[in-house]
Order: sequence, then structure tokens, then C-alpha cells
Amino acid sequence: MVSKSALLGSAALMTCAVCCGPAMAADPAAPAADSHATTDTALSEVVVTARRKEEDLQKVPVAVTAFSQTMLKERSISDAMDLSSAVPALNVEADSGRGDHPIFAIRGMGQDFGAAAGSVETYFAEVPLSGPFQMPAMGPSFFDLQSLQVLEGPQGTLFGRSTTGGAVLIVPQAPTDTYGGYFRGQVGNYNDVQLEGAVNLPLAGDAADLRLAGFDWGRAGYGRTIAGNRDVFGAILPSQTYDNQDVQEFRATLLLKPTDRLQNSTIFAYHRDDDRNTEKATVLDPSTALGGGIAFLYPNLLKLSPYVADIDTNLDHPPSTNWALINTTTYELTDDLTVKNIFGYIDAKGVTDVAADVDGSPLAAIDLPTVPRVSETMQTTDELQLQGHEFGGRLSWVVGGLLDQTRQPGGNNIGVIITETNAAGGITTDWQQNRFTNYAVYGSATYKLTDQLNLTAGERHSWNDVSVLEYSAELSTQQYEDNNGLRIGNVPAGQLAAENNSARFSGDTYNVGLDYQATSDTMVYGGYRRGYKQGGFNISAPIAVPSEQGFQPESDDDFYLGVKTSFHLGGVSGHFDLEGYYDLYHDKQESYLTLTGSGAASSLATVTYNVPQTTYRGIDLDFVADLTDWLRATVNYSYIDAYYTKWPDATFAATTGAPGGPFPDDHLNLAVNPVGFVSPNKVSFSTRFHDNLADDRGELAFIPTVTYQDRWYTIGDAFLLPQGETAWLGLPTNFNSAAHGGDFVNAYALLNLRFEWNKVWGSPIDAAVNVTNVTNKAYSVGDTTSIAFGVQSDSFGPPRMVTFELSTKF
Repeated sequence: MVSKSALLGSAALMTCAVCCGPAMAADPAAPAADSHATTDTALSEVVVTARRKEEDLQKVPVAVTAFSQTMLKERSISDAMDLSSAVPALNVEADSGRGDHPIFAIRGMGQDFGAAAGSVETYFAEVPLSGPFQMPAMGPSFFDLQSLQVLEGPQGTLFGRSTTGGAVLIVPQAPTDTYGGYFRGQVGNYNDVQLEGAVNLPLAGDAADLRLAGFDWGRAGYGRTIAGNRDVFGAILPSQTYDNQDVQEFRATLLLKPTDRLQNSTIFAYHRDDDRNTEKATVLDPSTALGGGIAFLYPNLLKLSPYVADIDTNLDHPPSTNWALINTTTYELTDDLTVKNIFGYIDAKGVTDVAADVDGSPLAAIDLPTVPRVSETMQTTDELQLQGHEFGGRLSWVVGGLLDQTRQPGGNNIGVIITETNAAGGITTDWQQNRFTNYAVYGSATYKLTDQLNLTAGERHSWNDVSVLEYSAELSTQQYEDNNGLRIGNVPAGQLAAENNSARFSGDTYNVGLDYQATSDTMVYGGYRRGYKQGGFNISAPIAVPSEQGFQPESDDDFYLGVKTSFHLGGVSGHFDLEGYYDLYHDKQESYLTLTGSGAASSLATVTYNVPQTTYRGIDLDFVADLTDWLRATVNYSYIDAYYTKWPDATFAATTGAPGGPFPDDHLNLAVNPVGFVSPNKVSFSTRFHDNLADDRGELAFIPTVTYQDRWYTIGDAFLLPQGETAWLGLPTNFNSAAHGGDFVNAYALLNLRFEWNKVWGSPIDAAVNVTNVTNKAYSVGDTTSIAFGVQSDSFGPPRMVTFELSTKF
């Protein structure tokens, strides 16, 4: 019989073989590690805040996937894209094909390009992070955390904002009364260097504590461009690298406890990143392309590696920087009544429309030059809560109000260049003065009907004031370069136009549910939730089509039923969580491309509009078990069946069609399309083989992880384009872009391996070797289809990455 030590030794040899094999790309590897000890058991109590208070995960009647910092380390999660492989209900797409702009989608509900907001909100220390209309925002951080929680299904009653799909909660590690900390270092191929650490400093006994934490990640880009192409200004471009990591973050948390009943926490966070990303063209069916197809014009595209791009765009852009100040005050008025105030201010500067080659090719067709001026988003939130208990603890409740103000004082965005329709070349540049003000009041209560049966109900009413003032100018490339695109006053006379849009939207979210604690280890629950997301404007929509100037809010009726159970059978212990849901989505926000203007003033516009009815149904499953004292298994699985129930094509008026004309009088039925962001089957399977060495020489662990996800579509009209889009593209009325190779991400499976030696020779040092994408699979994480040019521009996930870690706690 093979011993555990022999098994672990074989695992070490496998890992070394992969690390040292010829497929290991780029630069050498050396030490790196993670924060906290890896001896935590996955079956110990996990504390979550899904109901705005700390509770045991297994006692919360909500589908939640939760991670400690240790679990993030074991699953090699360093950024948002990594999280997708560990949470099957979650899809993370590269926005517009760019890996530096991740979009969260839960159960297939994400952010449609051009929509006012996404369906998933990210919270850091209970403050929302995401900027509306894809403005600069503070990115999620994945270091020195108490927990990271993915809440599945509508969460609008307690978390508000736009959470029709769910919410991602990031809870930073709070200061403690004990001096200590940790340090982790990592090196690897592609010049990968990652450093992080934290120190906890008691300042005045148990009355004040300070925690300082920092993170720095640098990695060379695994993609490169071909030198020699000219950008839109005529400059000859060198070879550029992309898909790099250049991220720094610092965090300071001061916790004051002047009395036993009063706590005040202040967090200051500063984040900077200078990641550089682009898309790489892949050839679609040449029969769809202008001029015989990109494949004919640029045969290199057929031969290049997935990590080599033949593009004509300068990828340099200013770094994104943001800082946040978050203050939370909690005061226990009595043993049963607590008041809590959460204030947050975020100042984010960055380039949302970064330099990009939308067609992913050297054809100067649809390019976005480097924006000369960064945009700025200033967000202020204040949330006041009152939490209490009544009737000997049988009733627990929370009521609150939220003020959320977001301002963009004068961002400079740049539109597309369309040399196909504008032979002279041109740039649409916009200066925006945006104001978003959200107000909300809410309440939620849970009452113990019996010792085992609980009733929960809640409601929130939201008001959303949206104001978008846009100055727009159509400039030639020479005019744009001469004026440097910086100031409205520099725009040549007669070129500037202004458009002002404002509106108020309002809506309700509510929920009612029952949970029954059948035994001390098993809970059954179910209920109904209502989700809501605000509407917005199509700034660049055709003026001749008033119906396209704005889009309405969307809502979601969610019915769910679940079970959570912990089990102890023989020598096997674990937990099993399963939730099924049926969602009826109303007025889902989708988008399509249309052409605005003519001649030198022509430009592409993304128009967002509402789909009347969409249905989602599926299950989420989480299973963890300690099968033996040396083997743990974790399985996460999600199944989603989503389809459009009602979607008439209203992009042209019915009178446009005429007998024998290009479009029928009865509008096309777009409900035949697949729902975007939906991977029907997604699974993650991980095992942890572990054993303690004799004489206190530490613990060996081997952690292989396999993930798989089905093909999914990146847009909602992959099978049938709206008439308004086929009209300007000059394509057949019943055009299917997916059949020609566009608008989807193929199914793929990934294998990751991790080998750990914790408490090396009895020391406080942990060491690990980590190999992600062991088979060096080339896989796409997002795309933008330029079907008129016969190409799809893809953003690819990382190739095989090998890192070595060292970490210690003190």
C-alpha cells in the first residue's frame, strides 16, 4: 500500500517536474508565500455578514460562497479573474475584451456594455466600490482579508445599489489587541514578484489598535505586439508587452474603543495600478468580412500565437490611482439596541476608455487612441443603521438609510475612429459632467415563530437621480493632436455640441423567507426576493430615434429553495449546501451597435435598451468533506438555464418594413438569442492531501484543483442581430454572428497544482510551489466581435505560471 508520505513525495516530484520542464515560459522563479497559516480546517465555523451582522455560514438562509485569506491562498486567488474559477455561480469577464476591466456576473446576471450599472455590486468594508456607467472606481483587493464572500441572488434589501444578481463582500482584517503580523513573498516566471504583509500594533492597551498592510505585485506581460505598425497619429510603434501586473496598495486601519459600548474604525486605503491590456484578433468566417476578410488582408493573424497581437494602437496610458477613507462607528445604546454609521469617500482617477484596438488587428478601422486626460470619480456614501432585539431575542431587526453621491467633474472620454465611413479619419471626443445621487430607506426583521422556524421579511425603497451633461466634438486626428484633446476651449469653432440629460428613477426591493432548523446540523429555507436596478441614458444614440435616448430600470422576481447540512458519518465530516432558484427578469438592459451621424461626423454608438422578459433557473452546490484525517475534498458546481421569454425587435419602427423590403412589418423575434454571461455547467474540484512530518518538522500538503466551464456567450444577440445593427453593417437580416465564430467564449478546463511545506523544520516559515494552468491551455476570458471586418478580438487568460512562495507569521 502506498503511504501518505510517499504520495506527497510523488506530488512534490510532479510539481518540480512541471516547474522545471521546457514549457515553463520566461523568467526564473523564486520564493513567495501567503499570509495566514494553512492549518485552518475548511469545516470550522465560517463567519459571514450576508445579513449585515456576523453569523455562522451554515446558519444563514442565503447562498454564500465564502473564503478566508488562507483559502484564497490555497486556491491561488490574487485578483478578480482568479475568483471566477473558484466560484461556479460567478463569471468574471474581461470588459470589452480587456483583462484589466473585470465584470462580475452571478448566475448569469452581470453588466451589459453601456448600461448604467452592473447587476453585481462589490463592497469593501460595507462601502460600495463600483462606479456607474463604467467610470473609474476602486478595484477589489485580495490581501489581508478577514473574509471574501460571494452572495448569490438578489441582495437589494440590505445592500441596495445594483444587486439584482448578487454581491461580492470584501471584509478587511481588523486590528486586534495583540502585536503581530505576517509577511509573504512570491517570485516566478514572467519576472513575477509579489510582496505583501501586515503588522498589528496595540497603541493603548485595549483602547486603540493600529493595523498597517501593504501589497505590491509586478509581473511582465505575457502578451506582446508586433513592431512596425503605425498608430492613428502616424507614429511607428515598437513591440509592446501587455497583460502585465503593476499594482500597489497600502492600507491603514485605526480601531478606537474608548468604552465597552463604543467602537470607531477608520480605514485609509491607497491603490495604484499600471496594468496594460489589449485584445488579439482571431479570424472569423472571411465571408462576413469587408474586402474579402481580414484573413486575406493580414495573413499573419492566422499564424500568430494567442499571446501575440498584430495591432496598431499605442497601449501606453496614465496609471490609475485611487484612495478611500472609510469610517465606521458602532455604539451599543443598550444590550438590545445598537446604532451604526458607515461613512465612505472614494476618489478614483483613471482611464476607462484606455487605448484599445477594438478590431484587434492592424486595420485602422475601429481604434481608441490613448486618452490624454484621466477621468475622476468622487463618491461619498453615508449609511445609518439601527439594529435591535425584542421579546427576549425572538425578534431581531435592522432599519437604515443610505445617501450615495457620485460625481464626475469633467472626464475626457474618446470615441471611436471609423475610417470605413470617414475616409479622412476622425475622433469623437466627449467631456462629461456626471452626477448620480441615490437615496434609500430600508428595514428587515427576523422573527422566531418557534425555536426551529424563523420568518424573515424586508423592504427597501430607492430613489436614483441621474444627470449627464456632455460636450461633444468631432475632430480630425490632426486637430485632436494639435489641441491635445485637453480643453473644451481648444476645440475649433463650430465643432462643439452639448447635450444635457437628467431623470429620476425609483423602485422597491423586498424579500420574504422562511428557514427551518430541522436538526442542529440541517436547515431548510426558501422564499421570494425582488431585485431592482436603475435606468439611464444613451448619450450617443441617434436623435432621430427618441425611444433610444434612454432606457428604463430593470427588476427581478427571484424564487428560491435551499438546504444546508453538516454531517458526521463514520470518520467522514463535512457540509453540503444546495440552492435552487427560478428568476423572472423584467426589462433586462441589453445593447446593440448603431451608426450615428454621417460623413465626417459619423461614429459608432452603443445603445442600451430593455428586453421585456428573461427567465433564469438553476442550482448552486457547495460540498466540503474531510474524507480521512489526511484528505479533504471540495466540490463547487452551478447549473444555469437562461432564456429570453419575450424580446420583440423594436430597433426600427414597424412602418420601416414594406412588402418586399429588407425588414418585415412584424418585428423579428430576438428571443431566439442566448442569454449573455451564462455558462450552463461550471464545476470546481479540489483535494488537499496533507500529513504531518515526524519530529515537528512541519506539514506537507498537495492541492490539485480542476475547474471546468461550458461555452458562454459574451453578448445577448449572438444568434440574431437587431435590425438596427444589421442595417448599418450591411449584413443579412437574419444574421447569426455565433455561427460565423463570434460572440462566445469556448468551454475550457484548467488544472492547478500547489505543494506546501508548512512550518518548515519546525520554524514559523511556510513554503509553497504553485503551478497554475499546468497544461498551458490558451483560453479566452472575453471578446469584442467586429463582425463587419471578419475578426473577433479576444483577451486571453494567463499561460502556465509557476511561482515559489515563502511566508511567516509573527
